[in-house]
Order: sequence, then structure tokens, then C-alpha cells
Amino acid sequence: MKIAVFRVRREYFDQILADTKNVELRKDSPFWRKRLLGPYPPHIALFLCGSKKLYRRITEIRADQDPEAVLGRPLSAQGKKDIPTKQCIAIYLGSKL
Repeated sequence: MKIAVFRVRREYFDQILADTKNVELRKDSPFWRKRLLGPYPPHIALFLCGSKKLYRRITEIRADQDPEAVLGRPLSAQGKKDIPTKQCIAIYLGSKL
């Protein structure tokens, strides 16, 4: 099984760990398209925060998504820096491994 690796800030790592964050957004770029939407999309997400690791199943990956529509709210200041366009790739997370 293919694993996608995501480095995240502590705040988001804790939310994923607590199951309050079930979707990860990434900028729609050639880098992420190749890794997430290629011929063999990943089935597992590995989140790294410092030395901590967390594995989650990936249930779905959607490209060309409006980040604010996916979240159901406006992007935070940090979110606007990380995703400067109106399109993103949404990675929907399932159970912990």
C-alpha cells in the first residue's frame, strides 16, 4: 500500500489525533497532484509533527476543490498562506491505524 506523508503543525496534528479534523487540504500543485492523484493513489496518510507519527486511512481524494466549501468556513490566516488559490486537493481521512 502506498503511503502519503504530510508534515503538519502541532495544532492540526492534535486535531487529527482527537478525530476532530477529518480532512487534510493541500495546495493544488504539480507536486501534490503527482503524489496524490497519480496512477497509484495512496491508501494511508502518515502525519508527522516533530518526532510524533500518526497513521490514518485515506477514504477519498478529491481535486479541484474550493477549500472554504470543503471546510464550511473561511480559511484561517495560515490557511490562506498555505493555500493561496481557490482550488485545493482534499484528502478525506478514515480510521486510525
